[in-house]
Amino acid sequence: DDRIKTLSKLFGISGIPTLIIVEDLQTGKIITKDGRGAVGADPEGKEFPWIPKPLNMLDGQYAGTLNEETSVILFTDGSDKEMENAKSVLQPIADESHAKAKEQGEDPDLFFFYAGEDEIVDSLRDFANLEDRDPLLVILDIPDQKIYVCPEEAVTQDVARAFVSKFQAGSLQASPLRG
Repeated sequence: DDRIKTLSKLFGISGIPTLIIVEDLQTGKIITKDGRGAVGADPEGKEFPWIPKPLNMLDGQYAGTLNEETSVILFTDGSDKEMENAKSVLQPIADESHAKAKEQGEDPDLFFFYAGEDEIVDSLRDFANLEDRDPLLVILDIPDQKIYVCPEEAVTQDVARAFVSKFQAGSLQASPLRG
């Protein structure tokens, strides 16, 4: 069907079924390409129109995002204290990245997550062959089959900011993903 081909090309999608939430039909401005995940995570529509937040807790809702976008992930042991710490470390960096992209009228180039205990987190650690230490900061680029692992064992906001900056400057050494 030509309509499917046109929409797939227009929105850069290849997986079906796909639900894209569009802000404006005239401009085609996309709110999220992961509408399925957004609706599934919020069946009552409390977060409608599901505008992506700069920082999210990693769970099954974001599997599509991980597969299609470059993601910064701070793995924790899942305790309340460490989850709160991860949020405080990444939130300002995620907010700045998101605001910069919005200012430039572009989609964010990085998606930010903090991770605790979840089935997708365990699967992701296995898939990426990540060491089992917490905290662990990584930049995951599944489309290019690369992963960048922060060597620092204490992940502060300064450490995370420097790691992300080095990635954006192209000065980090990637490891290939296995899987």
